[in-house]
Amino acid sequence: MFSSGKPPWKIERTVMTSGLLDALLVSNKRGGEIIPTPFLDLSYRNADWNWVQPPPPPPDRPIPAQ
Repeated sequence: MFSSGKPPWKIERTVMTSGLLDALLVSNKRGGEIIPTPFLDLSYRNADWNWVQPPPPPPDRPIPAQ
């Protein structure tokens, strides 16, 4: 964001994630009660997101689980 001046994702994504986590944690604290979330009624479409798989580690540094 500092170099381009644009946020890496839309603010709606942060609002949805924060609101969802809040509702889930409140529901859990209240024993699984259903929590209404009218504030999460947003339209959101992911921006141009081009995921690129990172390269494998160098041969002299293998992944510990393998």
